[in-house]
Amino acid sequence: MKNYYAILEIEKNASEELIKTNYRRLASIFHPDKNKENTGKFLDINEAYETLSNPFLRESYDKQHEQSDARAETADAATSCRKRLRDGANIFIDAYFADSYIQSNANHLVNDESIVKTFKVTRYIVCPECAGGGKQPGTLAVSCIRCNGYGTIRDSETNLNEICQNCNGYGDVFMYKCQNCNGLGRIRANEEISLKFNASDVSVDGKIITFKNIGDIGIFGGKNGDLRVRIRANVVPKNTFLKRLFLKYRNRL
Repeated sequence: MKNYYAILEIEKNASEELIKTNYRRLASIFHPDKNKENTGKFLDINEAYETLSNPFLRESYDKQHEQSDARAETADAATSCRKRLRDGANIFIDAYFADSYIQSNANHLVNDESIVKTFKVTRYIVCPECAGGGKQPGTLAVSCIRCNGYGTIRDSETNLNEICQNCNGYGDVFMYKCQNCNGLGRIRANEEISLKFNASDVSVDGKIITFKNIGDIGIFGGKNGDLRVRIRANVVPKNTFLKRLFLKYRNRL
């Protein structure tokens, strides 16, 4: 539901004279004759004025707006998800398979068999304290009073929508943020993960294999990123010292 008071930049108890004054000021600023991109804003300003300047329409609108606010507060109390979802990032790593390893196992591997390899990966995971909600369990999230839940505010000088600094573009504000993740719903962690590779893939140097949805976790319900692995089929150095170094550091990036 549109917030006509916010559109006209007035308070709910604004007088009829102030409604008219702000309407004229905003209509002059956002008239389509000055900039065609203002057409949508200009229509909203006229719609808001027509409603709020009529006592009967204004009374009806106020009742509907109060009911809408009550439903929003109930929804905020029932869910821990923010309004602005953000997808997680993809992760890129190299997987080293020495030629000698492939050759020694060539007689035992067929194309449909798999090789399991373990990697140390740093990635974002769901915050265990708030289960990804970003707020302390049992506390509420409220609609941002500065942007009225939109997450953006129109700059009066540039006429551009800018991210609301009060809620950082999310549209709502936590009364008590989760201290473990600082309200983001995820934390950075070092983990060991085991991946399966087809025997036919590990001998192709430079091949990229994508493992879906095991990259960085998304924020507040956003889509998870992928893990992309580049196959590196390298020859183990013959020198004993170099060989030990190679085997020790080949999976460390």
